Amino acid sequence: MINTVLESVGVHLPPDVLTTEEVLGNCRNSVDFPLEKFTGIRSRRTVGPEGSSLDLASRAIEDCLSRSRFRPEEIDLLFYTGISKTEAPDILHVYEPSMSLRLKARFGFDRSIALDVANACGGMFTGIAIADAFLKTGAARCALIVSGEHTTHLTRTAQQEIDGYLDPRMACLTVGDAGAAVVLESTSDDRFGFHDLELYTLGRYSGLCYARPTEREHGGAIMYTDAVRISAVGIPQGVRHALAMLRRHDWAPASLHQLLLHQASRTTIQDAMREINTLLREKICHDGNTIDNLSERGNTGSTTLFVALHDAIREGRIRSGDRVAFSPSGSGLTLGTALYTFDDLPDRIRTGLRRRAEQVPPSPFAPRRVEIASVGLAPEETPRDTFELSKAAGQRCLTAAGIEPRDVGLLVYGGLYRTNHIGEPALAAMIQKRLALNDAVEWNSEKKTFAFDVIAGANGMLAACHVASRWIEAGKTGAALVLASEVENHPRIPRGIRPSASAFLLRPSSNGKTGFESWFFRDYPEHSATASCRLRYNGAWEVPSKESRERGFVECIHDAVGRFLLREGIRIQDIAVAFPPQISPSFLRDLRGVLGERQVEIAKEGEDWFTSSPAAALDYARREDRIRSGDLGLFIGVAMGVQVACALYRF
Repeated sequence: MINTVLESVGVHLPPDVLTTEEVLGNCRNSVDFPLEKFTGIRSRRTVGPEGSSLDLASRAIEDCLSRSRFRPEEIDLLFYTGISKTEAPDILHVYEPSMSLRLKARFGFDRSIALDVANACGGMFTGIAIADAFLKTGAARCALIVSGEHTTHLTRTAQQEIDGYLDPRMACLTVGDAGAAVVLESTSDDRFGFHDLELYTLGRYSGLCYARPTEREHGGAIMYTDAVRISAVGIPQGVRHALAMLRRHDWAPASLHQLLLHQASRTTIQDAMREINTLLREKICHDGNTIDNLSERGNTGSTTLFVALHDAIREGRIRSGDRVAFSPSGSGLTLGTALYTFDDLPDRIRTGLRRRAEQVPPSPFAPRRVEIASVGLAPEETPRDTFELSKAAGQRCLTAAGIEPRDVGLLVYGGLYRTNHIGEPALAAMIQKRLALNDAVEWNSEKKTFAFDVIAGANGMLAACHVASRWIEAGKTGAALVLASEVENHPRIPRGIRPSASAFLLRPSSNGKTGFESWFFRDYPEHSATASCRLRYNGAWEVPSKESRERGFVECIHDAVGRFLLREGIRIQDIAVAFPPQISPSFLRDLRGVLGERQVEIAKEGEDWFTSSPAAALDYARREDRIRSGDLGLFIGVAMGVQVACALYRF
């Protein structure tokens, strides 16, 4: 048995303190509500108007690596999992390049596959679950999961808008800023690490908490939350799921040293404790074994569990050998449980020592190919809305595969530009509801669906396929639906993207021969030092010129494809059909010098297929009878950053 362990944990808390009294006192309208008593939040840390999520994440990485035995150049996976994506005081959201690519360039994570993973407050544990699949299948040796949550700007917006204590924007007054990072690796000592980790999504409730840019003239972002309904669904489900997992592993509830829930408010933590004690008819949960660090931290989004863990270790509440049950949750609604036994990590954090290297045997998982069972594209006449487009593509894909929605265990969304700039929850959760993929199952259902977003610019679809393939190879599901959709976010300043949506249904190879053979990601940060797509606080939309954002794309693809084929020991002549990025006719003409006549070309000027390029090109090639059984295909993607993604596929 090989478990995944926390090799190192790092946290950064900005020095400035903002009290709840100050938060309420600076609201434009009087809010007569005992916020501190209800939430348990006396104060929180804030980076102030000059801070950014990029800086918070960077500081957390520095802290994490200071006690890790791994150097930056040894990290195999780098996942940025924060809700917040700010890089400068006046930037509300960075779209391209991804935060993970920015961090990769800053720290020299040269060998890492760098991806952003988005799943609201469940982001860090989603990243851990993905990394666990890579580690278990031997596709990676170590991974770094990081989040930088700069969310107190929501408070500033809400202070101008809230008009009473029943206002759905009240949760914006509870957030705090923090960065957190963890390094993961495998261990053959099954006494320690994650003994079980399961997450699932109830997309039926995805509308109960969402964040997007405000529509008011003052600008900024705002979050709307129905905390009562979220708790009414989430607490009973989460508690029963956790107790069932304890029974599955013969862990008596009383044997737990600590219970660590998402740190949203003291009321929700106490309600969960009460629910557990009522079900067990015994006071198992109490203040001594249920962590609550809200008083001076607030709700720090996706970092809460690891900020609380770090505090508990520093305070001596968690020691080496302790059993801990994590209960991650996030809007969407994503719930789950993780059972963990600590090795000497708490001692190492308190003393600054590093973990000794361990010889871990090869992965017990035999290589398992994953194939594309079906393709779905949204019809031309579909309304230009992210959800309508995604629903149409997903339904077509499921119908073509002949699969029931309840049998889809994983939904990964790889799109980037979405309707209304929605930042939370994961778009995958909202699409899960529209496709009715186990969107309201009970905690004990044998068929659940886990939904999250993978963000990698134009490489989103290929990156999502890579993640879903590892998930299937690890035996976590037998069917995954991968979706991507794009719409123009700003009608007056178009990005040049074709409104579209596409879907792949992935499953284990039906004959053991067809499917994805290998993957390759290579980054070229020197080619895009200035190209960036960003949304400012005042709603201004920054889009670089076509020339600046595509600068070096062909050169980078030529280099990456050459390196990839050399690594695989094949020639370009061995490729029967190539699916390059469908950016424009002129771009494809320039690319012919690399791929020749084997490349599929469907792009029209001014209509970049972006994340739907792989599906649209494959669909066209099949309809034109350009693919034969046994052919070797090459998928290629390129994203600002610059990142080139390649995948070999046997038809």
